[in-house]
Amino acid sequence: MRSRFASTCLVTCALAACGGRQHQHLGTGHASIAGRPASAPPLALPAQTPGGRYKVHYQVWLPRAMEVSWTLRCGGHEQRGMLGETFEQYRVRRTAELQAERERERQRRAQVGSLIGGAVLGQAQAGAAVATPNATGQATVTVDGAAAGAAAGAASVTDAPIVLAPDDLGQGFRQGDLGFQLGDALGDHPACTMELAPVDPVADTTHLAGTFTVERWFDARRAERVRVAGGATTVRADLHARLVARGADPTLAERRRAEAMARLQAEREAEAARQADLRAQADARRAEEDARRAQLRAEEDARRAEERRQARLELEAQARLELEMEARLRAEVMSTREALYVYYGKCGGNRHHREELRQAEERRRMTLEAEARLRLRLSMDIRARLRTGLISYGADPHLRERLRLEAEAEARRRLAAAEAERRRRDEETRRRVAEEEARAAAELAAWEAEQSEAARRLQLVAGVRAQLTHSLLAMGARLRPPMPPPVDDRGHWTWSGAQWMWIEGDTGVRIPDVIRVDVGISAGASATTHVDASREPVREHRSTVGDHLEHQPPPSPPPPPREQERDHRSTTTSDTASAPPPPPAPPPPAPRPRVRDHR
Repeated sequence: MRSRFASTCLVTCALAACGGRQHQHLGTGHASIAGRPASAPPLALPAQTPGGRYKVHYQVWLPRAMEVSWTLRCGGHEQRGMLGETFEQYRVRRTAELQAERERERQRRAQVGSLIGGAVLGQAQAGAAVATPNATGQATVTVDGAAAGAAAGAASVTDAPIVLAPDDLGQGFRQGDLGFQLGDALGDHPACTMELAPVDPVADTTHLAGTFTVERWFDARRAERVRVAGGATTVRADLHARLVARGADPTLAERRRAEAMARLQAEREAEAARQADLRAQADARRAEEDARRAQLRAEEDARRAEERRQARLELEAQARLELEMEARLRAEVMSTREALYVYYGKCGGNRHHREELRQAEERRRMTLEAEARLRLRLSMDIRARLRTGLISYGADPHLRERLRLEAEAEARRRLAAAEAERRRRDEETRRRVAEEEARAAAELAAWEAEQSEAARRLQLVAGVRAQLTHSLLAMGARLRPPMPPPVDDRGHWTWSGAQWMWIEGDTGVRIPDVIRVDVGISAGASATTHVDASREPVREHRSTVGDHLEHQPPPSPPPPPREQERDHRSTTTSDTASAPPPPPAPPPPAPRPRVRDHR
């Protein structure tokens, strides 16, 4: 059934493929190098593959940066192109790429330095104050640790000119795809060839090589439509010839079409004339309206020009009046000022008092500045002498710088130690998590193996029990029916003679109802029943007596004691002797080990 279904699927797929687009790999060829003998024959096209669209994927190995022209000839089709670049173009492009990589590395290191500087230094400030008898000065310098770290990180990337490595010549693969359409005839060249030629005639082509792969895409449905259309054209021509031979007019439809076109053309010309008249009337009305609007617009422009002229004259008159009033006020103010100067001069006033005060303040300021410069020069001289004296007594002028550098080194060391400790803790955590996961996986695998082993053993025991039951039934044993309900409370049921016997009162005789059967289980899941042949064979206790014992005669006195008989019948409660007992219910699965959460 399965093979028949597979064959049907293959036939269906084949028919579907033949009815749609087909893809065919025609082969791979080697490109020939201009100026060298061809090392491989051209790629021949099969004769049964004309027509369709062809796709060519080429791959060329350039030993160094160079421009190479390629020519592809395939079944009468020829196509040309260029690939590669000159070494100068490659050097410029490669230098730009390396410069961009350097800039990205500089930015990355600047970000790292900014984070480290911000975490270690933060914001540091230093201030200084200078006081003189006449003035005070204060300066505060703020150092941003993030900016300093970013500058240090960016400075760690070199700014040396980029020079390409000696082996970096721009070698590598260049590849591309191209497609073209071929007709049903391949012409005189049913093969595909590709030729490579460097643009520079002195270029070394020793290691220049290339390959190309040709694939064909053919639309079978389109070809079938073309074939059917050709057949329909032939049938149509034959029918046309027979109808003309019998007197049909082949130009009737054309003549009627021409008459209809003439009537339609006349109607269109009449409609065009009517539309032209309507347009002429509308143009005339529009021209009259435009002329009226132009006249109104001219009148409005003249009115506005007159208004603007009147407004300009009013503004000019007002401006002249304001200028005259301002000149008259200025003259009156100047005359009053001169009169006041003369009056204050007679009373002992000084008209240049403000200028004299300003000049005295300027001289005082210059004196203070000179004193400040002198004090600064004296303080610098005293500082230099004090510094020289301290150095001569053994002082270290670079102590502060050295302490700062040591503090920075200590901070970097602590940061590196903290980072190493964090990495160690992370690695320890990952290792501990991996160990816990591996332990949990091992516990889970052990639990699953234990469950599978328990299921296998249970299945094996059930099979052995079923085989033992079948073998005992084949030897003549019967399945024990369920015990009937008790008759009264003065006796009890006893299994004897392959049936349940009701015993009145307690006789003290007990027939064992559990028979020991030795069963051996081998590794191959087989069961073996050991029967003791030395004992008396089991008697046939089955009878045709009915199930109800109330109609039987009273039981005979018990026979003399004899050798104990083994009961090989099963203790199941099924009434059907032919069907084997069902296998016991599987025990409940053991609880799965709890998977710990190591996160």
